[in-house]
Amino acid sequence: MLELFAAPTVNAQRAIIGLLESGLRHRLTRVDLKAKSAALLKANHHGRVPTLVDPVGADGKPLCLDQSGAILLYLAEKSGHLMPGVPRERAECHRFLMLHANDLGPAFVSSYNVTRLGAPQELAAAHFRAATLRFCRMLDERLRRVPFLAGSEFSIADCAVYPDIPWCYADWPEVGRLRHLRRWMEAVGARPAVAKAMAWGQA
Repeated sequence: MLELFAAPTVNAQRAIIGLLESGLRHRLTRVDLKAKSAALLKANHHGRVPTLVDPVGADGKPLCLDQSGAILLYLAEKSGHLMPGVPRERAECHRFLMLHANDLGPAFVSSYNVTRLGAPQELAAAHFRAATLRFCRMLDERLRRVPFLAGSEFSIADCAVYPDIPWCYADWPEVGRLRHLRRWMEAVGARPAVAKAMAWGQA
C-alpha cells in the first residue's frame, strides 16, 4: 500500500489529488510541519512534504519520492491513469506540468510570500502579480480550445495546476474574468477526488 505523508499545503494537495484520482490503494498520513514525525524522517531524512512511499517499487524495492511533480508522474505510470494515451495530448500534459513547475508555481509562491506573509514591497508585488496573471491568461487561452490542460482527458497536468488557481481567483478580480479558466476551475473542483483532496487536513 502506498503511503503519502502530507500537510494541507498546495504542494501536498497536488499529490493528494493525483493519489485519489489514481485509484491505487493508499494511506494518507498528516504531517505537523512544526514537529515532523519520526516516521516521515525515517522515510525521507530531509522531512520533505509531500513524500510518497511505495514499499514495492517497479524493481521490487521500496521507493521514496518527494517533489509533487515527480509524485504525480510516478502515480500516473503506476496506475495507468492520468496520462493521456494520445501522443499529442501526452506531450501537452508534459508541457503544462512543466509550465506549472517552472513558471506558474514559482510565480504563485513568490506572490504569496510577498503579499500575504510579509510587508509588501510595491514593486516586487506588482512584478509577481503580473507574472502570475500572465500565466493564468496562458492557461485561459489553452482552455478556450480544450476541456483539460492536456486535451480531452483529465491528467496530472490538471492535478498540478489546480490548487493554485482558487487562490488566484480569490485574490485577483482579473483572474475571475478569465472565463475558460473559471469554467475549468469549477469543473475540476467539482471532481470528488479533487474536492476531498482540497478539504483534507483542514479540520
